Amino acid sequence: MALPFAVRRFEIGEAALLRQIRLLALQEMPEAFGVGYAQDAARSIESWQEALVTRPSFGAFIGCEPRGMASFSRQTAANLTHRGNLVAMYVAPELRGTGAAAALVEALLAHAATAVEQVHLSVNADNLRAVHFYRRMGFVEYGREPAGLRYAGTDHDVLLMVRKLIEPQS
Repeated sequence: MALPFAVRRFEIGEAALLRQIRLLALQEMPEAFGVGYAQDAARSIESWQEALVTRPSFGAFIGCEPRGMASFSRQTAANLTHRGNLVAMYVAPELRGTGAAAALVEALLAHAATAVEQVHLSVNADNLRAVHFYRRMGFVEYGREPAGLRYAGTDHDVLLMVRKLIEPQS
């Protein structure tokens, strides 16, 4: 049976599609992200285009419409270049439970493995579905940031998680 979606990297020139799914994510789950809707809505299309160059993003598409996303950023500080981050993860309700989230993370991790040894993420501790998902994907918790997010006057702890792609040599 064919999956109802296809996962692929957003291509240069698809900044409007990336913006579309990101703004949907911020509208639906504002408490999950550090950036607010108004902040990203105000960004120029050129800044979205630049993001596609500097921060590879993967989409879960139904036809030509993005219905999920995950982005990768690599640390650039000299002593942190072995690390990257999974950021801006979102799957629209109609694709939840279909394997789209796992496919997005797997695509991102495959890309990350060409550049870094470990991938970090942060997740709202109240989002138990996401926390359990990341654990199933092999991420382990290494810290908790009290009141790491504040949305609509409510503080939310943030869990810090990591997945090692290459085990250190002993």
